[in-house]
Amino acid sequence: MRATACLGAAILALGPAMVQAQNADNNTNANANTNVAVTPIRPRGESRYLWGGGGYPWGGYDHASTLSEGFGQGLGAVIRAQGEYNLNTSAAAINVSLARQQEIENRKRWTQSYFEIRDLNRQGFEAETKRLRGTPEDWLRVAQAGKPKRLSPTELDIVTGAIHWPILLTARSYSGQRVELEKAFTDRAYHGVLEAETFLKVLQLTENLLSDLKTQVRDLPTGQYLAAKRFLESLAYEASQPAG
Repeated sequence: MRATACLGAAILALGPAMVQAQNADNNTNANANTNVAVTPIRPRGESRYLWGGGGYPWGGYDHASTLSEGFGQGLGAVIRAQGEYNLNTSAAAINVSLARQQEIENRKRWTQSYFEIRDLNRQGFEAETKRLRGTPEDWLRVAQAGKPKRLSPTELDIVTGAIHWPILLTARSYSGQRVELEKAFTDRAYHGVLEAETFLKVLQLTENLLSDLKTQVRDLPTGQYLAAKRFLESLAYEASQPAG
């Protein structure tokens, strides 16, 4: 590029002199050979098929007629090439910028989609967990469903505390436990509630009776066994409740 600039400066400096010399030569030749036809010389390397019978080109061949015109065309080509290079460089920079913006937008959308999917998964997991665990109302219903029923007045007299035992629990082997339980519920009817020591004693007595029944479950009628078991569980629950 520096050499080209130097050459251009030299040509510009010598341009006027060369033009004057060229004009002088043209005038001399015109005066000396007014009626002589000059046949243009075909440039080296040009195909002969581009030239007509008279030696003139049929188009497609562009050349300068003078040295200064050739310099101008060359300088124009250099400027045009530089402009095209700048234009292509600018277009490439714009394309890179657009590609970068698209990449950022794609990452942004991917990130948003990731967090949206994660939130949906968490919400679904929480909903499924809540469904499996149930609500506090569900827990209360389950607790009440599993809670033993209170004894009816025909099974436990709330006024006197008298106990009406199922047939299996009237066996002579259970007489000692029956006496202690009847005394405890008589005190409950009189005082309204059981003392802590008496309450714990009732729980222990009913647990012993249940364990004894379980050891005989194969030898006992199923219906009678279930009735005696339910009665003892309700009796233990009554011990925790106030009379009436």
